[in-house]
Amino acid sequence: MIKIYAAFTKELDDPEAAVREITEQLRPSETVLKNAVGIVQFYYEYAETGVYQAIVDALPFDLVGCATTSIGVSGRFGDLALSVTLITSDDVNFTVRSLKDTNKKSREKITDELILLFGELSAGEKPKMVLSLLPVLHHFSGDYLVEAVNMLPEQFPLFGTLASSDESEFNLVASGSEISTDIMAFVAFYGNFEPKFHIHTSLDSEETFGEVAEITDADGALLKAVNGMPAVGFLVKQGVITDRSVITGDTNVVSTIPVILTRKDGTKVARGFSDIDDENPDYVFLAGHLEIGSKMSFSFLDSENVLSSAEKLVAEICESNERNFIAFSCAARASALGSQYLDEVKKFAQCYDKYRKMNMSIEYCISYSGGEICPVVNNNGEFVNTLHNYSLISCSFD
Repeated sequence: MIKIYAAFTKELDDPEAAVREITEQLRPSETVLKNAVGIVQFYYEYAETGVYQAIVDALPFDLVGCATTSIGVSGRFGDLALSVTLITSDDVNFTVRSLKDTNKKSREKITDELILLFGELSAGEKPKMVLSLLPVLHHFSGDYLVEAVNMLPEQFPLFGTLASSDESEFNLVASGSEISTDIMAFVAFYGNFEPKFHIHTSLDSEETFGEVAEITDADGALLKAVNGMPAVGFLVKQGVITDRSVITGDTNVVSTIPVILTRKDGTKVARGFSDIDDENPDYVFLAGHLEIGSKMSFSFLDSENVLSSAEKLVAEICESNERNFIAFSCAARASALGSQYLDEVKKFAQCYDKYRKMNMSIEYCISYSGGEICPVVNNNGEFVNTLHNYSLISCSFD
């Protein structure tokens, strides 16, 4: 059995006050069981003001985490905030590992080290789940992490996030006192625990446009051809863009138009546009790997869909008698809310109050992500580890 306790502070410049708020909410002397780990989400400036380190020093368990923009925690929410989610149990064990200096290593070197790390984590017992916290690297995406796990003799579920900050140079990941843009942090879960995953994306919306087409040429995240037609030309034909500048300009107006992919194994995933290929302007990068033969269509991400899917997620969790969960929401979902960018975390707080009035207490933390990692079910009913965009994902600990 796992218990979680979530704490929240907006004391950005006062380490002593922040520690006091976090410890008063977590009450570690009363709540920490035999095994414990803490997941910390924070606005990047907490790493500069000494607050993050003060919290590491004050808490009697390991901390891992990453930068985010806005946070919601058990009825509280805000930006410029920091949260600590204590995960603790008598019969579930946690092992924390990290991979460092990833900016200095090749993709192949990182993959080799991840396979070794995951092999060590699985040596005595296969993890029930590995929570993964990654920086945003140009040469190593979440898809490569998924592929590294897929190379193991026995796979395990991955759940996690890519750090997302207002400033890309502050997409920080933290493991204990070490915090930088080139650390990967992992928490393996063992023992009496069965994770329960939920995912909501723009796929919840029935509104799609354009013909259902087939990816006929791709390389990694580079979309080369659809229905045998150069990618950019196809996008213009479908009315997704008017010309290349729509994607390459300072304001990417297609950021709220997800590409909906149905892969050959039946799994569905949303992808966002990234950039035009410098070497061939007829090709376009998406924010994740592509599979030749996948079907693709387009949807819209709007504020109504963002808020309704958040409400659906909490209802789904509560109806399943799950009470404790961590959620990650794509940063594009907050962008779709415009000036009301806190409305999604506010919606979680409203749901929290609603279910408390029904004598259904829940404990949660939600933060924003630059890429969401969560298993999906394929045609054979098997979980497949997947990197998502535009998604709201959760893992319940009941």
